Amino acid sequence: MGLSAGWAADPATEPTADDIFSHIAEVSSTDKFIVPDSIVDEVLEVCDRLGISAMPDNAEVAFPEPTKH
Repeated sequence: MGLSAGWAADPATEPTADDIFSHIAEVSSTDKFIVPDSIVDEVLEVCDRLGISAMPDNAEVAFPEPTKH
């Protein structure tokens, strides 16, 4: 399994099936992806993309970078 760049709706919206369909090329693209070494790597990557902290109260924690392919 890999984690691709994908697409994410604006957090202030409720995406519809039509919204997802209009971004289906981004959702299903495998041009750029990583293979997370663990679920922790996946969660950290998604949080980074969303600009949010995976840690309570934005605690500083250093984890190894996931393997990029």
